[in-house]
Amino acid sequence: MSNKDGRNPHIGLAIDTATTWGVNLIRGIHNYAAEHGPWELDLTPTGRFEPFRRPEGRERLDGILARVTTAARARSLLKFKVPVVNVASHDPTAGQIAHCSVNTAAVGSLAAAHFLDRGYRDFGYVTTGERRDNFHDQSLRAFTQALASQGCTLSVFESLAKSGRAREASGGRLIRWLQELPKPAAVLCWNAHEAFKVSIACRTAGIGVPTTVAILAGEYDELTCSLANPPLSAVDEAGDIVGWHAARLLDRLMRGGAHPRKPILTEPRGVIVRQSTDSLALVDPLVVRALTFIRENALSGIRVADVVRQVPLSRRGLELRFVQALGRSPAEEIRYVRVQHAREMLASTNFTVKRIARASSFANENLLARAFQYFHGQTPSFYRRRIRMPWSQR
Repeated sequence: MSNKDGRNPHIGLAIDTATTWGVNLIRGIHNYAAEHGPWELDLTPTGRFEPFRRPEGRERLDGILARVTTAARARSLLKFKVPVVNVASHDPTAGQIAHCSVNTAAVGSLAAAHFLDRGYRDFGYVTTGERRDNFHDQSLRAFTQALASQGCTLSVFESLAKSGRAREASGGRLIRWLQELPKPAAVLCWNAHEAFKVSIACRTAGIGVPTTVAILAGEYDELTCSLANPPLSAVDEAGDIVGWHAARLLDRLMRGGAHPRKPILTEPRGVIVRQSTDSLALVDPLVVRALTFIRENALSGIRVADVVRQVPLSRRGLELRFVQALGRSPAEEIRYVRVQHAREMLASTNFTVKRIARASSFANENLLARAFQYFHGQTPSFYRRRIRMPWSQR
């Protein structure tokens, strides 16, 4: 796309590069521009809460892609009188600026499933301490609903982003909150920064991670998650996919397209499992033994009879204990593990569904489709279209 005067569109990027989320957003934007441009991308060093300023040397801009976190930043962007797309996780402008981001409700649901699969029944949630205008925590709402449907308990910790004594007091509050949680507990944190603070608080209080408290970050940041001890599991929000769709939306707006009435939300890619959630919160040792066997051998064509041979229980006895502990029978657990393997392959490879079915120990793709529909409410092909990077599908 070129302008009427023949020059390439100049696009301002008000996206911080200090996080993996920001870097992946820019990567996705660049992928779209490389395919549909050429665009001139201007990356202006700026914090998430600072007003946006015109890049040096640019007389004008044709569009802006930005993390719009406050109403003040939104006002600074609207002054340029050009199309703007917000890629932040929420919209402080109530629709005044076009919005494209990750579906944070899906993050909460995904986190709940990750913990429930490991047998947890008691949970905690740590909110963001950042100042955000018009912010509604959809992740917490979805997390709460998913756990309530299973009769689980949830305690919420309100994090505070202040300095000095207030921050020190908040750290003490966090330790006391962690100590009072029923154990074993699974804690979801809004982002990697909050998860890192929880990790430090657990170590200070002598609380084992993940043996006593499992920690999951709702947003993946490579550096923060790797520096934690133990390394943190996190939800991969697929910033590259968000960036690609945001750039496509901006392209449409620059061509005179209509402002979308609703935000464009993409799905998180999955959970990046590290040591902080690599545990099972089950009190029945025979179920743990059987479950471990299933997860290590499900792709080898095992059947329930093979699982029964691992424990001193009858088939009926094992089924009753599985349903009580996990809400699924051993046969369902075998299918579930195979479906999860197929789900990962659908997101990360270009293999055909038929090949993925065989690799996931399904006799054919129809059986995979039936099991995938049962556990995820959609077909494998539909899931792949929603989750894959658009440029990888060609």
